[in-house]
Amino acid sequence: MKTLRKSFVMLFALHSSLCAATDFETYWHDGKAELNGYRLTVSRYGQPRTGRAVAIYVTEPFSKSKRVKVDDPTKNPGGVEDVLKLNLVRDFQTGIYDYNTMVSVFVRSADFSPVKTSFSSAEWCGHVFEEQTFHPGRIHDSQFS
Repeated sequence: MKTLRKSFVMLFALHSSLCAATDFETYWHDGKAELNGYRLTVSRYGQPRTGRAVAIYVTEPFSKSKRVKVDDPTKNPGGVEDVLKLNLVRDFQTGIYDYNTMVSVFVRSADFSPVKTSFSSAEWCGHVFEEQTFHPGRIHDSQFS
């Protein structure tokens, strides 16, 4: 999980730095998301497993206090910040059942500083969820299974 998170953050940082060279506002606030599809191979239970991955980049209004997307930012404009979000969704099969994972990284659009990361995985044996929220001087980590 940590290796995937590190790889994902590095991918996001690279993409963000490339976007910084363009007019960010024009490119990212056009009401559209950017989708990238991939074939993947992962090692699970000692064997290579093939699957698919989709990376979705989008900007959205984000609650500074609740650390979630805001449906109506006009209700509390002072409590909202603009974020660039990347979701990486992976689906692959291991024998008879599927793994479905998602990593999300949220950074402030203004300076690309981290706001939140999360990871979830679901398969026949159960599901897990981990989240880190970034605050001045500290990081809060929660894990659920």
